[in-house]
Amino acid sequence: CTDTRVYLTCLLMQVPVHAQCFQSAPAQPSASWTLLPHRLGIHKPGRTEQALRQLDSRGSIGAACTAAALACFFRRWRRRRVASVRLATRTTCLLASADPANEVVSSSDVADVLCDKNGSVRISLFWQGAWRNFDRPRDQALEKTLQRMSRTLMSNKPSSAERKKAKRDTRRDTKNRTRDQGESRATRAAPEAVEPAALLDVDAQPIPGSLQLFEAFTERSRCSILQVGSLRYRVRVNRPVVETLECRGVPFVGLPLLPLARSRFCGEDVDKLRWEWYREPGGELVGNGRRYTPSDQDLNRELRVVARPPSPADEESATMLGVDELEASASFLFDAVASRQPDPGYSEPRAEAMHQQRQLWLQYQASRGQQRHQDVLRILTYNALADAYRHCWGQLFPYCNETLTDPNRRLQLCRQEVAAFRPDIAALQEVDASWYEEYWQPHFQADGYGSCYAKKAKGSAEGCMLLYKDEAFELIESKELQLCTRPRHKAPKADDGKALQLSSIETAVAALMDASSDIEEAWMQLGTVAQLICLRCRQDPSRLLVVCNTHLYFANLARHIRVLQAALILEEAQQMAKNVSLRFGQQPAVIFMGDLNSEPDTGAVELLEKGFVSAGHPDWAK
Repeated sequence: CTDTRVYLTCLLMQVPVHAQCFQSAPAQPSASWTLLPHRLGIHKPGRTEQALRQLDSRGSIGAACTAAALACFFRRWRRRRVASVRLATRTTCLLASADPANEVVSSSDVADVLCDKNGSVRISLFWQGAWRNFDRPRDQALEKTLQRMSRTLMSNKPSSAERKKAKRDTRRDTKNRTRDQGESRATRAAPEAVEPAALLDVDAQPIPGSLQLFEAFTERSRCSILQVGSLRYRVRVNRPVVETLECRGVPFVGLPLLPLARSRFCGEDVDKLRWEWYREPGGELVGNGRRYTPSDQDLNRELRVVARPPSPADEESATMLGVDELEASASFLFDAVASRQPDPGYSEPRAEAMHQQRQLWLQYQASRGQQRHQDVLRILTYNALADAYRHCWGQLFPYCNETLTDPNRRLQLCRQEVAAFRPDIAALQEVDASWYEEYWQPHFQADGYGSCYAKKAKGSAEGCMLLYKDEAFELIESKELQLCTRPRHKAPKADDGKALQLSSIETAVAALMDASSDIEEAWMQLGTVAQLICLRCRQDPSRLLVVCNTHLYFANLARHIRVLQAALILEEAQQMAKNVSLRFGQQPAVIFMGDLNSEPDTGAVELLEKGFVSAGHPDWAK
């Protein structure tokens, strides 16, 4: 490490450079400086000064030792430096400013107050070179909180960072510890005398100390200044901050990216954040919305997205809240954009063929004088293959490369295939709960779809999702049916010599379980779930739909279980249709969708086609 690099590094960190911390080597053609670790208080067990110099003579290892020494040196002087900079830049108190609108507010001049609807109140301020945080109960009196702050600051208690440094000091040998403590006592600034703290309003009048904390830091109290001794801090309550920014999905040319942001005091609508997309390297601005679709110009280039809090109406409020400061924003850097992927399953040509077929049918209806285009719906059912079962894929799909099953890549293509068909209603199965919240729901909401999700029972990590076009349908009712909770009642007992009267499918299932303990035991272990929703057409409110979505039990020898599950779901759908008919005076149509795990000759399919399953069906055989 040359003298120029070391010295410039110290200048960038604003670290005082002392000549005794370096050793010169003037005999060499290019003069160099080597940091002496023992002068910086670095102790390395088992390493002598000669050994350190030997290590420093090696290229990479020497650079690492120098970097470690610089980091330690910087930590040692940081608090004193920050305090000096703070004292040098503070020339007048806030209230004495001639023109507050033109005043530059730095982070050290602000007392940040976090006062949410629930939880404690946190007050953070910069005091004597370190940030101090005070967490107090929200119902505590303001006067008591201010007294506690005054006592804490007057006692000059060390901050958490200082306490950690003290613990590190105790591990040093006696000689170095004594020397370091002596230097620290010689250079430590005397604690400033602190007067009782006070909270002032915009007119510089004290706010009553009898107020509770959550009342003191409201717009009604007009709190403006926190005075601690001779220092005055501008109070900033509930500063808008974008805390984290994430995005699911590998960036492909032509496939949209939709980041997720977690913010505080920025409102519930994430789309109202200020979004900026940059092409790296170079920092070229390429987009300003939340959603961005990489183009051919982005191929093999990295993308970076930045989210900032919404900007207030006036510039003074924006400056006070610090919404343009780096600490208030969050960013996310993507990998290099990959090339456009081939259409999975040729979904786009198939969707286009279906669209042409639909147009021909509409033309045929028009030629016969029948305008029934509003009766035409495109529905889709799709198993997304839950990532929760990844541990089984090695046996189920041994031919598939693991890199192709990465969820960030695979789900991008799944969403592309579903979206290519432009369905009016879509039923998806095996949707991971986490991916629904982080990927499926945000993307399809941006495409104009409403959605419902039902997670499987018995601790499963996946479930079913229903999508419907918001512009075409209004959601009237939504219900989730966990089949392990049915039947709800025991079957009635038959009188002697009389046949058992079964009033419903649920009663029939209960009677079957009473007759077979094996079926009952297996039934209660299943997590199968069904979704039922009622939709009303926005163009013609008299048209109603009841839509079912499910994923029936998969085991090959459980055909009779799938028959019972399908029967219970149909009965629940009929009951919903009956209630909707009584409410709106119109009988709704029923659409049953899902992954039935059934072949055309099975009992579940026969039940859906004919409405019954004969007693002699093979699915009832043991």
